[in-house]
Amino acid sequence: MYKTDYYISGAFIAVGVAFLAGSLQLGLSAPTSDGIPGSGFFPFILAGLVILLGVAIIAKGVLDKKEKRPAFLLDPDQKGNGFTWLVTILGIFVMLVLWLALSKVESVRQYAFEISVLGFALAMNRFYKRSWGFTLVFSLAIVALIHILFVRVLFISFDI
Repeated sequence: MYKTDYYISGAFIAVGVAFLAGSLQLGLSAPTSDGIPGSGFFPFILAGLVILLGVAIIAKGVLDKKEKRPAFLLDPDQKGNGFTWLVTILGIFVMLVLWLALSKVESVRQYAFEISVLGFALAMNRFYKRSWGFTLVFSLAIVALIHILFVRVLFISFDI
């Protein structure tokens, strides 16, 4: 087991707990009596899964009888991934800022999340050097899927 697995699992648990706390503030059930889950229901489930993943990584490390391996032993193929990782994190941050900014514009407020996800998907697919055809089809499909599943089927609003 790599020593970094302990750090990664700690990060998973910390992020999961943070999102769990936020989801509880949103509420797990809707204020109406029609049985629709509240806006915090799915974040609660996902946060719980992230916490369980962190615990599973720790358990794997504790049960692993192999000797401890160095923390950051990378092969040459992995060394270039740091920049890609940073750009992806920056892209997520920009998407969240765009979502927040668009949610204040009354004319697009209802679709602010979908627009920001579309921008993120387009930008990241081009960064990952996907073809324009794949980028457009994938980006539009993922936004359509998110909108249909969460807004139309589950009646979950992405208002901030």
